[in-house]
Amino acid sequence: LLSSLKGRTLVEALHKSIIFTLFGTGIRVGELINLKRKDFGKLRGMKVIRFKAKGGKYRMLPLKDEISREIENYLFLMSKEGRLHSLDDPLFQPSRNRHTNALVKPLNKTTIFRLLKKHCQNVDIFDRVSPHSARATMISSLLEKGVDLYKVSIAAGHSNPKTTKLYDKRDKKIEDSALLEVGYF
Repeated sequence: LLSSLKGRTLVEALHKSIIFTLFGTGIRVGELINLKRKDFGKLRGMKVIRFKAKGGKYRMLPLKDEISREIENYLFLMSKEGRLHSLDDPLFQPSRNRHTNALVKPLNKTTIFRLLKKHCQNVDIFDRVSPHSARATMISSLLEKGVDLYKVSIAAGHSNPKTTKLYDKRDKKIEDSALLEVGYF
């Protein structure tokens, strides 16, 4: 999915930056659509997003270079089309609006679901995929790589690692069973 996305046009760049942000940060869809331009910045030489998270707490997440590059490409293409962002404008904005023509507004959740579904179907992924699937994929991927559960819990914004553990969809291999470590036989 990620390697199939292009970023040449404004619409492609918007979609790519959204999908990269979802899969790269595990951000919730409500948090994503409420990001403002001022929420994308730099701290100690690292690109970050700052946002109000579930429960009203504020969070800051570092962005891998691939994600920040896609957001910057999207912002560049916005400015190239004369659509400059003020700091309080939504970071991700519609590329068209058939109803009111207002473009300086946040995307809605349905739009995010639709664009993700469309791009998944373009690469023959027909399972039910949602922005929450991106979150679950990020969490499972980190756990699969052996990242500490507590660190993954912090990255996901969970106050309890037990919540993060619920996302663990890794295959349990019989060869990895703790029972094989019993040492008194």
